Amino acid sequence: MIDEIVINIFNELNSSDLQYIVLRNYEKFPYDVGNDIDILISAKENEQVQTVITNAFSELGFLSKVSSIEKNGMLCKGVKIQPDGSTTSLSIHIQFWVSCEITNFHRSIPGLSYKVFIEKLIKNKELISQNGCNFYIAGAIDRFILLVRQWIFKKKPIYQTQLKSLLSTDSVNDFCQQFEVGDVPSICRNDDITTKYLKKFILKQWGSQGIMENYGHSFKTLLSRKRKLLAPMVYITGPDGAGKTSVSTALSKSLQVLNINYKHVYSVKRNIIRHCIFILRRKLHGTSDNKFSQDPAARKFRFIMTEDITDRDDNSFLWKLRKLVTLLISITDVFINFIPVTYFRLRYDAVVVETSPYDIFIKYHMPKFNLLEKIFSPLIPKATFGLLLKADADVIAERKRELFPDEINDYYNRLDVLLSRARTNESFFEIRTDTTFEETKESVYQIVAAKL
Repeated sequence: MIDEIVINIFNELNSSDLQYIVLRNYEKFPYDVGNDIDILISAKENEQVQTVITNAFSELGFLSKVSSIEKNGMLCKGVKIQPDGSTTSLSIHIQFWVSCEITNFHRSIPGLSYKVFIEKLIKNKELISQNGCNFYIAGAIDRFILLVRQWIFKKKPIYQTQLKSLLSTDSVNDFCQQFEVGDVPSICRNDDITTKYLKKFILKQWGSQGIMENYGHSFKTLLSRKRKLLAPMVYITGPDGAGKTSVSTALSKSLQVLNINYKHVYSVKRNIIRHCIFILRRKLHGTSDNKFSQDPAARKFRFIMTEDITDRDDNSFLWKLRKLVTLLISITDVFINFIPVTYFRLRYDAVVVETSPYDIFIKYHMPKFNLLEKIFSPLIPKATFGLLLKADADVIAERKRELFPDEINDYYNRLDVLLSRARTNESFFEIRTDTTFEETKESVYQIVAAKL
């Protein structure tokens, strides 16, 4: 059954417009795929390749499911119901590569970005037919260079055998003669010598076309991305205990899968004015300024920037005044901190904000300041998309015992109003966090893949 799936996967890939090459361990295809199938693809085609692979399962009557998404790979499982009612289960791990792990070497070639490097590898690909299975592999010289790199990484005897076989071909032999290399042991004596030869091979194979051509390819690749001026920005919002840290981790892994550089920012309201106030607080009161103390003398400066999950309304004018001062400071801090956030986005690093800036109007039992919400919420920079973490109030209250279910439900009600005022509610997507983490992670990945 494994051979049918493998043949079908490559038939589907070959009939599509997607570009790929199988890197290694394909000698026993389609009957044996070892631990996984290693294929090189462009990062921008990651999602499409996954779709093709899951469709290949479906074409043979398997109920397929991508059970896990990893940094550069997927585990695809399928179950097929046989005519007699029995079931057949099958799983294949597909490992995706987008840089071939020779970053430090190809950076020494002016203008040769790894995206261009992949394009050149795929351009030299060769079609191989093996036991009824047709798939593409790298050209002979490219395979030889990549195997030299693998020898440095993992010194498997099979690699030397394969290098010897490739060296016997005319194209590889002619290539190596330029470096006076006649046999494999002369290359693989030790890591220093192998690395020295590897650099020479890479410069010759992928750097000989000229610096201007490489820069031209890089510029063409850049233009083909059709990217916007700013990199994407993602907001995560939800009450304390809703699972922001777990979802943030899943989001980070999804961005890694898509090969998107990103910066993680816990909050955009805590870095400037807030820190200055804390410094002033220590200057004036030293260690005696304890916001948790029950002694009023020990918390004289408590009326500024106190954020405590148990800091509820005590029906005093001072409490509401303190909350108003805190909100005004937070609003100012948010707009100040969007300066470095914008810098990251101009540099084309996606930004993940774990605590949405809209939370400043709601969290820590913030009372309703309708005028401030109406004025400033529409001015907050809008995210590419947001993740609204939803869970049953009783479930969250069980995780975060300092909160009551009514307070959690009130948070969601106020957030709906706030996002409407900010005209951004359509860009927020609901993520259930009272399910299994695997289901939550899959939901996050589907949204990220669709929006980015």
